[in-house]
Amino acid sequence: MYAFIRCGIRKISGMKEILQTFWNKISGKEPFTQEGKLKFVTIACMVVHVILIELFTVFNCFVMVCYNLCAVAFYMYIITLVKKKKLMMGYILTLVEVAASVVLGVIFVGWHSAFQLYSFIIIPAAFFLMINMDRIKRKYGFPLAVTITSTIIVIGMYIYSTKVGPIYDIDTPNYDAAVAVPVFHIFNIVVGIVFLAGISHMFVLEMFGISDSMMAQNQSLERTASVDPLTSLFNRRHMEVMLDSAMEQAKTRGTLFSLIMGDIDNFKRINDTYGHECGDVALTHVAEIMHRCTRDGDAVCRWGGEEFLILVRGNQDIAVTVAERIRSAVEKESINYQGQDISFTITFGVTTYVPGYRMETLIRQADDHLYIGKTTGKNKVVV
Repeated sequence: MYAFIRCGIRKISGMKEILQTFWNKISGKEPFTQEGKLKFVTIACMVVHVILIELFTVFNCFVMVCYNLCAVAFYMYIITLVKKKKLMMGYILTLVEVAASVVLGVIFVGWHSAFQLYSFIIIPAAFFLMINMDRIKRKYGFPLAVTITSTIIVIGMYIYSTKVGPIYDIDTPNYDAAVAVPVFHIFNIVVGIVFLAGISHMFVLEMFGISDSMMAQNQSLERTASVDPLTSLFNRRHMEVMLDSAMEQAKTRGTLFSLIMGDIDNFKRINDTYGHECGDVALTHVAEIMHRCTRDGDAVCRWGGEEFLILVRGNQDIAVTVAERIRSAVEKESINYQGQDISFTITFGVTTYVPGYRMETLIRQADDHLYIGKTTGKNKVVV
């Protein structure tokens, strides 16, 4: 008894997991793979045919019962194609089967049963395939051919129904044609609306996916264009944009900003003694310290070579505090290169925005203060 209950609980849990996965996919939280899309369409078509089997059985249309049984088996075959990654063939066979359902539905049950509405599902499906399948991507002839074929089928079935009429005059002991035809009519309208909504939803998910992918690529390109590849700090080009923005805000809003120009002391000696790879390690080490010691609103860039420029949102005292924090950390924390502990220092020059000054003047001031620090002993912050 307990084993039976546990088995039931496991099945319910498994079903909940399947439903959750399905919901995540149709809501766009998880990507729909190409295989998943075709499998979803295939299962939906199988469900429609299973319902049609029941309806045709009730209304004694046994030829259509047989056809729909064959259609269910046909879609089971398409699922095997999905597993074999033969997606294009699976989609083509699906479109062919839907077209066959239109023709046979109108011939056997009549125009008023509304099977011709399925033709209007094929057209957007063809355009959806054009943007999804590599073999026909951007090949506009494919959806155009499907559209023309669907139009010919609909017109042909209409002409046929007006001249010949349905083979089956649906009638049963319990239901007459006045009841049966509206049942098929309403059912096919509902199916058509649901499938059109489903295809539209897939289009929306596809567009969202393309949009998100393009946005991610743009962000990656922007990051590549604005970040120094070695230190992961901003590069000079991006810092110049930020400096212009800081200058504009200072002029229009009166906000203060300061600049810190830093240069690793005796960097050439590090390269000459230990090699350029050790110099790169030193640069990344300083960059990490600067990341750690600056605030969220500050911006740090590798200005060039072993020079760094820091944009500080605040007055001179704040900038000096930030610079001293970095200088002290660099002095205390050595790097380990090939088993050797290597210590070095850094010197900073600080300047603060003065109304009327150009950015070039402020940068030159910070550089002049840095030069003073270099020529008066190094490892210091000069204002």
